Amino acid sequence: MNKRRRSERGAALVMIAVCMTLFFIMLSFALDIGLMVSAKTELQNAADSASLAAAAQLADEDILTNSNNMSDDISEARNYAEQFAGYNKASKKALAIDRNDGNAAGGGVVVGYIDDPLSLSDTLNTGAGQYNSVEVKLELSSSINGPVNMLLGNFSGAQQVSVQARSTATLEDRIVGFSLGAGETLPMLPFAAYDGAWAAAIDGGQGPDNYKIVNGVVKSGSDGIPELTLYPYRWNIGVPGTRGNVGTIFVAAAINTGYVDNQIDHGMNQADLNFVHGLRFQPSGGGFSQWLPGENWMSSTWHTSLRGIRGQSRIMPLYDAISSSNPTAYADPDAFTEPMSDHPEAETCCSIQQYYMATEFKAVTVMDSFWPSNDSYKRFVVQPSQVVVDSGLVDANAPHSELVYTLSLTR
Repeated sequence: MNKRRRSERGAALVMIAVCMTLFFIMLSFALDIGLMVSAKTELQNAADSASLAAAAQLADEDILTNSNNMSDDISEARNYAEQFAGYNKASKKALAIDRNDGNAAGGGVVVGYIDDPLSLSDTLNTGAGQYNSVEVKLELSSSINGPVNMLLGNFSGAQQVSVQARSTATLEDRIVGFSLGAGETLPMLPFAAYDGAWAAAIDGGQGPDNYKIVNGVVKSGSDGIPELTLYPYRWNIGVPGTRGNVGTIFVAAAINTGYVDNQIDHGMNQADLNFVHGLRFQPSGGGFSQWLPGENWMSSTWHTSLRGIRGQSRIMPLYDAISSSNPTAYADPDAFTEPMSDHPEAETCCSIQQYYMATEFKAVTVMDSFWPSNDSYKRFVVQPSQVVVDSGLVDANAPHSELVYTLSLTR
């Protein structure tokens, strides 16, 4: 009897040893899988960060001076991808990246063009001669950064494993509207400028060049960027159907001078944009447009607010047609009904007197504002700038703004 018990105790010890061995093998497998998953997650986060930082550099600032040169922007994109990858670690290793200056497909940093960022079937094209996207590939491998060491390598035979992550970010300027979340604001002026005036002064390079920005402050002097002078009241300046080459637009459910002041200072909020359906342009006549309500009038307080944001950039729509009655093509006919009597604070503000057919979004820096006693010479001055917002809505068929962009991960 005693011998049998001693034999059973010996068998139990063997079973315990086998179970413990299997337990530690399974634990090692789990730890190895965890190492790979953790390294993959860290690589992906780093790749996302690097691709976004790189794509943000693809806004060609030379366009502001009516030239076009993206070679420096592409080089800067590679610099930022390298820099932001280096801010991160994966598997406790500082990350290096293949700059891929030759822009070979499959390289660490590939710069190219995605025709429709919303379609996953559209791939990155490196031969289009246009650039709006950056693909970043980060890896832990024998060729760069070193592979991930496995805990169970001697048992499984896989002592080291390569891990890779890819991310593509797109800087897109075919903006047809905006979508804001609660608490977000859009840096947009409550004014629309006549596109013919913009074309002559900015696109045609015929505008004056009297201002420059030095350390964020507007100064007199030339910077090579043409300027557009916007007159709210001046007649005989080539704008059909109205005086002035700029109109106030009412992007708000509550219309009064103070509300417009606030929009100049701080931009537009979710409720403002909801009032005009997110400023969403609709396909029309081969292009995109949206009727916006407003009036050909300005307040002296708005002039003061404009002077307060000198040197700051804002989005501003352009219009190409005016109607004195609500066209209702894209507008809610019940939305624009607030009567002048609701606003006793100003005799002329703020009833809807005009509807402006906005056709595209541009970005401007406010350089100065003047408010003399003679209405014909009341004016403010802007020059083109570039603005990147998170809230832009993209349509691949819309024209390129070259000034207003949205940045996002697309692949």
